[in-house]
Amino acid sequence: LETASLELVYWLEDRGFPAIVIPPTHVDPWRYDGDPARHQTTLISLTHAAVEAGLGTLGLNLQLLTPEFGPRVILTAVLSSVPCETDRRREASLCLGPSCGRCLKACPGDTVRHWDRDWPACDRYRSPHGFSTLAEHLERIVSEPDAAQQKKLIRSEESFNLWQSILRGAGVITGCRRCEDVCPVGADYEAMLKDALEEIPEHTAAKQARLDAMVDAERAGAMPASYTAQCRWIGSLALNPKS
Repeated sequence: LETASLELVYWLEDRGFPAIVIPPTHVDPWRYDGDPARHQTTLISLTHAAVEAGLGTLGLNLQLLTPEFGPRVILTAVLSSVPCETDRRREASLCLGPSCGRCLKACPGDTVRHWDRDWPACDRYRSPHGFSTLAEHLERIVSEPDAAQQKKLIRSEESFNLWQSILRGAGVITGCRRCEDVCPVGADYEAMLKDALEEIPEHTAAKQARLDAMVDAERAGAMPASYTAQCRWIGSLALNPKS
């Protein structure tokens, strides 16, 4: 994907338009405050940029939903000075919110909130071999007083997995994707995924109670502050033809 982005940059620059790739997973190093457990944001939110470009809208857990593939997309971006006519942002929400709630039902870490997400908790699942895990593993190695045990930690499967994550990104950007798997938004879900993913074994009575409370709150007009903050990119729930 980044190769395709770079080729587009070259194509634009050959025609006199300066351009640069915006990496989808690169975080701003100036924002790092020494806390590896803190959720790190990217230089530009490509999900919000995608909404502005008319590709889709944000869902209950603030992931991008597209009409063609739901949340099952990977984004990249090119920043350029080329003059062009832009697409328009979608007005209608693609997400049904808590009345669907399949992302919340399937989440193994129970990180989905009411039009929000517990990002640090989610990071433990979607990026199991990310920087936080790496820092913790190195701390265990450094603080281990027994030399034999220290060597064992260095040669452990955890060290191997972290090395793989640095080498290929495995476990950093390819961790848990259950919310993407079960989301019914997208033309691909009915045709290719529903028969295998319709049942959600992670669902519990407690999760359903939370969803019911969210639905009741919305019917009473009590939208959470998180919705108000993101409503431009979530879109109008009233305009969703399935709502």
